[in-house]
Amino acid sequence: MTDLISYKYETQLAFHYHQIDKRGLFINPDKKELVRVQCEKELSDNCNKLSNLWNVPVYIGTENRPQDSLLASKAINLNAPLKLLEALKHLGYNVPQIRKKNNEDEYEMTDSVGELALVKLLADPTRWPSPQAGEGIKLLLETREVITFKNRYLNAKLYKNIYYSNHNVAATVTGRRGSKKNLFGFGGNDQNFPSRGRLSDPWKECIEAREGKVFLFVDQISAEDWPCQALAQNHSALEQMKQGVNRHYIFASKIFGVSEEELKKQRTNKDGLYTKEQQEAAEMQYYMGKKGRHSNNYGIQPTGFSEAAAKEMGLTIPIASCKNILDIVDRIDPNVKRVYHKYIQESISKPEHLLRTPLGRERAFLGLRSGEKNYSILNEAYSYIPQSVVGDNTGLAVTEIEKSNHYILQDGHDSLCQEVPDSEQELINVFKATEKAFKRVIRFHNGIEIEIPIEAQISYNWKDKIKLDHYTEEDLMKAYNELKYKHKESELCPVN
Repeated sequence: MTDLISYKYETQLAFHYHQIDKRGLFINPDKKELVRVQCEKELSDNCNKLSNLWNVPVYIGTENRPQDSLLASKAINLNAPLKLLEALKHLGYNVPQIRKKNNEDEYEMTDSVGELALVKLLADPTRWPSPQAGEGIKLLLETREVITFKNRYLNAKLYKNIYYSNHNVAATVTGRRGSKKNLFGFGGNDQNFPSRGRLSDPWKECIEAREGKVFLFVDQISAEDWPCQALAQNHSALEQMKQGVNRHYIFASKIFGVSEEELKKQRTNKDGLYTKEQQEAAEMQYYMGKKGRHSNNYGIQPTGFSEAAAKEMGLTIPIASCKNILDIVDRIDPNVKRVYHKYIQESISKPEHLLRTPLGRERAFLGLRSGEKNYSILNEAYSYIPQSVVGDNTGLAVTEIEKSNHYILQDGHDSLCQEVPDSEQELINVFKATEKAFKRVIRFHNGIEIEIPIEAQISYNWKDKIKLDHYTEEDLMKAYNELKYKHKESELCPVN
């Protein structure tokens, strides 16, 4: 296909995001304060739990230091990294060292209690003082997550309750946009709102459509797997995705020896036949199928898979089990390593060390060392084309959508959120324009062509979304009427 990534495209995109930056997301101040109360309670509860687990007072911030001088001398301040590191070692944890740059700009292994070190610690039970000691590290990571959430979102400066972001179209080598607080210090990164966890839903409920507006969310379905399977020349997988098959269930089914149908029933639990524990187990199995596929696509090793599970789900999965999962995924998708990865390796081993996406974006991969495994560089190389294709697919859609309306508020790399006037006709118009903007045939070097489909949801806030069964006008109106009914019911019977 004709190269689309050019100076003209990037200049247009920068202009569009400059306009998008001025719109921002409305944050309900009352709901935000409720989340703050919940956040403070969770931090307090977690400190109490850690105090009981470690048999020593645990607190956050010098203002919460115990008044008793004897207790204060023994207490652990979670905001004091050196003291926390010393305390963990005293408790018997073998905290792993992390590779960091020193003052001479050279890498060295140093002690740390940063997130990476704690994730590695949680993933490796041999570093714990006892089999049960992992609970303390899991709780510590959860507490750090809440502290970060509080500082990043609840404490973000708002202007008239609007959360602004400043998008940079050249923030990444893949072409995906980056975002941060704006020039005046308002808002922050709107692309990485928490998607799971205890505070995810309460925060999403705070983000509301302005009066007389409704949110329209669109996502690219199985976004990065399309270019991965095209590069792997996996025609059966591409055909499955064209038919709307969710391949995560296929992998989860093979990994855990449960039927796809049973796994779907347990995970969705539409009829209420399963316990909370069964539903959570099914969700974990689905995650493993999804994460296993993703890790295999991008060459993630068992250790990295184990650490990802610890970070994202708080799970301690033995490296041997992670290797077994990746082996099963490899047997299902053998072309990933044998065709896709081989193509990438050969491309970056040539004199120009270049990868070029079907949309015309290029990147040189330097630093490959003969005789070494080069995991880090290869991981980046494997992910470059899929991430870039999906990111540019979104960017190209933005340039088209902004020609007909100015409703885009947020870019989630493979998704968009638009705030549309709350009327049937305008919603239909935007719905059609969005479908047209994402309709794009992408042709790869091997002749395989793909068109990444999209799905949609509508809502009056970021939490209570109604998903369309299919991307059709009929299903849009069905979801819109359901949304109207639920909204009317909530106004008549508000939940305290």
